[in-house]
Amino acid sequence: MDENNFILKEVTRYGLCRFNIHLRPFTQSMLLARDPESMEDGLFFDIRGRRVGLVSDGPLGHPGDGEFNNRTIIAFRHTATYASDRIDIEIDGETTSGVDVYDARKVLPAGRFSVRFTIPKDRIADFFRLDERAQARVEDAFRQAFS
Repeated sequence: MDENNFILKEVTRYGLCRFNIHLRPFTQSMLLARDPESMEDGLFFDIRGRRVGLVSDGPLGHPGDGEFNNRTIIAFRHTATYASDRIDIEIDGETTSGVDVYDARKVLPAGRFSVRFTIPKDRIADFFRLDERAQARVEDAFRQAFS
């Protein structure tokens, strides 16, 4: 995650990225609540547009060839639900159709994707690359929300 993008990668057992979801616009504050009220309520965002991300599948041939099937993301919804020991993230989205990288006559169907993952409380600072001050603020919000 950088200040405008969030990239989710599926890594194969051989350490290669096979499936990538690039979401933009996406900021840290769309996942990380810094106050107890937002933690209790959870965070929810619906993003729609002509190009709000990209789903890429590949590399399809030799890993160094750079052959990917791509589909443009036109909508995604993300939900961040907080518990005393974790943040549960759900991201669902939809894509346009695409073109097969090996056969331009073959249209890849539009699709949907769904991703679920958990960020344990003790990994939040690492996940979001928080400095000590921000980490203390988040920990304080957790204490207030779940004590």
